[in-house]
Formats: sequence, C-alpha cells, structure tokens
Amino acid sequence: MEFFTKAWYQLCQDSGYHLLLKPRPRAAAYSEPYYRALYSGKLGAAMKLEREVCALTGDPFRPEEFKAAFRRDHLEQVERLRRALPREILEQAADLRVLALDAATPEVIAAVTRWCEDNRRRAEAVMEAYQAWADEVRPLVGPEIQDGFAFHDSQVTAVERTEDRLTLFLEPGGYSEVRRADFLRPRVLEADEGLEGACWLYGEVHPAQGGSEYHSLLWKDERTLCLTVYAEGLRLWEA
Repeated sequence: MEFFTKAWYQLCQDSGYHLLLKPRPRAAAYSEPYYRALYSGKLGAAMKLEREVCALTGDPFRPEEFKAAFRRDHLEQVERLRRALPREILEQAADLRVLALDAATPEVIAAVTRWCEDNRRRAEAVMEAYQAWADEVRPLVGPEIQDGFAFHDSQVTAVERTEDRLTLFLEPGGYSEVRRADFLRPRVLEADEGLEGACWLYGEVHPAQGGSEYHSLLWKDERTLCLTVYAEGLRLWEA
C-alpha cells in the first residue's frame, strides 16, 4: 500500500481554504463594483506591507511589478478554487473572484470549512496509518535506510542513470544534509517526467524480496510528481 500519494497530498493542499475567509454580506450577490472595491482594498493593503518590508530590508520597492504579481497570484487563486472546490460549493459562491479575495457569506464559509476539515481528517488518518505501518516494517528495511530516506524540501538538481545505478543529486532544503542518493541495481517502476528541479516532499520504503521499493513524492510547477524505484541497496552521501 502507498500512503504518500498524489491524492493524499491534494487532500493536504485542500485543507486550508477556509482559514482566511471573512463573512461579508455583499458577497451574497454578484457585483462588479464590489469586486473592484474589494480587490483595490486588498491590493492597497498588500502594497503598504510590501513597502514597509522593503524599507526595513533596503530593497527597492517596484509598485508596477508588485501589482502585476498580485494580479497574477489572484487569478491563479481563482483557478485553483475552481479546480478544487466541490460543485455544490462553487454554485453557492456568487463570484469566485470575491471568494479568492477571502470574502464570502456565512453559509459559504461554513460549507468550505466542513469540506476542508474533512480533507484534513482524511489526510491525518493516512499519516497515522503510515506511522503504524512504518513501525512494523522498520526491522525489515533497517532503521538507517528508513530514517535516511527523508529529503524533505531538498531540490533534485540532476538525475543520473548508469547500468547498475540511479542517482539523485540533491540540494539540501534544511531537513536533510544528503546531497546524493544512489539506488543500486535499480529497476524504475514509475517515474514522472521533469524530476530535475523538483522539490522532494515525502518518501516511504517498502520491503521487497532482495531489496526495497523506494517511493518518492515531489513537487514542481504546481503539480506533484512520483518516482518509485526498486533497488537492491541505497547509498546516501552528505558531501
């Protein structure tokens, strides 16, 4: 059984949309003037904060670049909500752009909260099941391998394949000092395209006859990637 799947990570991603929502009566009906006023207020507050940060750090504040980035992020959030939320919630929201600016009716907030909290509970149940399973297989895969195969937030800088080795070169992200992982005498079972440049999220080691299966979940360009390798051994390098 796999635990850290793309579907599981999506549950994690879809568990926090309710956190910043504020009840706004005017969100009950579609209104272009209300949307523009709300957008302007959010942009103004964000620009004020960014200007203050730049003053503290000494970095130049570029308002036009900031406005463009704010607009881009806003539109991406609209599409993110459109893809993620269930149809019944989308149908309750009068204007998805307004929801993306954290304004909604109490009814919509309640519906989003229930959905997010259900996602959180399901994701946590998977994590609890994984912890129990990992304890069971620990003697089979070995503590050093199980503990070492954890490169959270490390970036895959290169992938190298030879006749008897598959190597991931890593830039540590703070949770691991491993810079190179060699899968010895490997057989690739699953590999999404575009692993180079991806951020390593989670992994699990499954005992298998003659070796182990190494399951990796990674993130790149707003999408999850998978790498699953059977190998007779794993060699980790910190330098």
